[in-house]
Amino acid sequence: MLPSFPVRARRGLAALFAAALALAPAIASAGEAVAAPSFDVEKALIDLLTRRPELVRNALAEMTRRDEEAKAAAGKAMLKRMTGAIYDTKGSTVLGNPNGDVTVVVFLDYHCPYCHKIEPTLEALIQKDRGVRILIKQLPILGPGSTEAARMMLVNGQNDRTPRLQKALMAATVLDPPTLAALRKEYHVASVTPPQVDAALDEVRALSTALGIEGTPAVIIGEILAPGAIDDEPLARLVMAQRALKTAHASL
Repeated sequence: MLPSFPVRARRGLAALFAAALALAPAIASAGEAVAAPSFDVEKALIDLLTRRPELVRNALAEMTRRDEEAKAAAGKAMLKRMTGAIYDTKGSTVLGNPNGDVTVVVFLDYHCPYCHKIEPTLEALIQKDRGVRILIKQLPILGPGSTEAARMMLVNGQNDRTPRLQKALMAATVLDPPTLAALRKEYHVASVTPPQVDAALDEVRALSTALGIEGTPAVIIGEILAPGAIDDEPLARLVMAQRALKTAHASL
């Protein structure tokens, strides 16, 4: 009878059984008695796992490690292929130094509570690092209010009101029509949304899907995509690492 293992371990047994014949020499070399027929190999493997269930854990850990390495490599390759779209300002808002030597890309929804948490982190980075450029990719995924807020930001464009409107939208506790109308009036933003604004938002949505971004915020710096909110120090370290990398490449 098959020994009782945790659910995750039982799932891994299928892969272990599939590799039974390949494992037979290793089992034999370890002093395990393995008969030639495949049925006996399977029985020997079950017996071995019954006596040493930690082998399942170790095998699963190795499978997980390899999967994570493959996923990270695929992610870096995708970031490289999508570089043009990632750093395109279409559907985006630029904060900080527009000519900064390091760009931090942030996929953001103004109605997202986790995006509200990252706002002071971004502001602190802008204040401390005058060489950083923040590229807000407008990704409204939490309803009509989010979409209207993103539209407002893009219709406003890049001007001296942009940083203040960004803060106002992030500070808003609700994004209902009266709130948005009041913000439009205060910041002199036109109420009509040009078709190219919605087209730009569609492009950002398509980009987020291609990159496997499933929620907001998501931060990209160089070859690193970090999902979720990030604290001040880790973000500052990533920026410094990217700056050092660019300097090293420039000196080659």
